[in-house]
Amino acid sequence: MKSSKPAEHSIRYPRLCAALIAGGKSRRMGLDKGRIDCEGHPLWRRQWEKLHALQARETVISGGSEGGWTDEGLPSISDQQQDAGPLAGIARVLEVTRCELVLALAVDLPEMTAAYLRCLVERCGNGQGAVPVIRQRFEPLAAVYPAACRELVATQLAAGEYSIQKFLTKAIAAGLLRPIDVAEADEKHFRNLNHPGDVMAWREGVPAWGERSFLASAVSKDGSHLPRFHFDQDRTAFLKPQPAVLN
Repeated sequence: MKSSKPAEHSIRYPRLCAALIAGGKSRRMGLDKGRIDCEGHPLWRRQWEKLHALQARETVISGGSEGGWTDEGLPSISDQQQDAGPLAGIARVLEVTRCELVLALAVDLPEMTAAYLRCLVERCGNGQGAVPVIRQRFEPLAAVYPAACRELVATQLAAGEYSIQKFLTKAIAAGLLRPIDVAEADEKHFRNLNHPGDVMAWREGVPAWGERSFLASAVSKDGSHLPRFHFDQDRTAFLKPQPAVLN
């Protein structure tokens, strides 16, 4: 696999492949999450820069050839197994990389930082990765997976089982992953964008309480109601927002 080591930086983590997981269907969002505008740039670019800053031996995108990254010549990997969720993307990167560790970062975690990811990498041991845990639930798309997970993930996918939470439970039991409790102050890094309302709330700076409640009710920083997002018929563009009704 072609290395994406930046010429102007030395390699800080020679054992690490940093992978942006950007191949999801985005059905709830209604459009490609990676293309969401973020201060004039697509969201995938924001996430790529965080991984680039880690100075891993390899930095790749798990997302096929449909994203804007292909025009920039960035290395990308397509899933071999379609419609199998993010587990298939992680499995494919583990399969092709020569690195001992794979750091997976979802495209829809805009508040994740390179500093936090670096801390996760530092918590990994020989043959053991690290997965954050918030309120007894794993956060699999800002986690580090060891190459030793290859066989376990391949076996689960071959059985048609795509639950990443079940995979993580098995990997922890096998000693392949170390669960890392997320401090309350760090939970903000795991804010994700699943629905159009999540995007609006994030842009308005509304704290990520009750993430899925944003479409129903929320208030902006000045106390006014947040508008709802509406899509056109082909669900490819944001239209003029309309006021939300608070229940």
